[in-house]
Amino acid sequence: MLPTALLVFLYGKYAKSRGIFGNIIRGMIIVIAFFFGVVAINQSFVEIPFGIVLLSVVFFIHDTNSNLIGAIRDVEGDQKGGYLTFPVKYGTNISLVVSIVLSIIYETLLIISIFVFQFLQYPLRFYALFIVSPLILIIMYVFLIWSRSTMDHRKALRAHEFMVAERITLASALIIGMTVSYLLSLSIYIIAIGFSLISQLVLRKRYEYVE
Repeated sequence: MLPTALLVFLYGKYAKSRGIFGNIIRGMIIVIAFFFGVVAINQSFVEIPFGIVLLSVVFFIHDTNSNLIGAIRDVEGDQKGGYLTFPVKYGTNISLVVSIVLSIIYETLLIISIFVFQFLQYPLRFYALFIVSPLILIIMYVFLIWSRSTMDHRKALRAHEFMVAERITLASALIIGMTVSYLLSLSIYIIAIGFSLISQLVLRKRYEYVE
C-alpha cells in the first residue's frame, strides 16, 4: 500500500502538472495493484508466466490512456488551477491522437500476448466479450472527434464514461476467459458495469455540475 500512496502523492503534488508524465504515474498505480495480487497469493515473481506479466503492461497503458481522456474533461479547471496537463499544454486534438495510438497499442499487445502465450482457458468466451471493447472505443472516439469543436465539460465527461465501460469490459473478458463458471463471471461483469454506470450517472452530477 505504501508504494501506491507514494504514487498518489507524487501524482497530485508534482506529476499532474507535467503533461504526459502525470498520466504515466497514474498508470503505474495499476502495476502496483498487479504486484500486490502476486504477493497476496504468496507466489514468487519468477513463477509468474510472462504472458500474465504482459497484462500488467496492457493495463498500465490502458490506465495512462484513461487518465489522459479524463484530463480532457478537466481542461478548464486545470487551467484555472495552474495544472499543465497534456490536454492543457497541447490541446484536445493532439491528446485524441495520442489516446488513439495508446488504445491501438494496448489492444494489439493484449491480442498478441494471448495468441503467443495461450494462457486463457476459454478463449472463445474471451473473444465473445472482448469484441465489445474496441466497439466502445470506436464510439467514444467518433463522439469526441465529432464534438471537438464544441467540446465542453459535459461532453468530455460522457466520453470518459465510455472509457470506464470499456475498461470493465476488457477486464471482464479476461475473467470470463479464465473462469470455469461462465454464468458467474458474466454476472460479475453485468453487476460491475451496471453499478459503475448508474453510480456515475447519479453521483457525478452532484459534484461535476454545481449550479
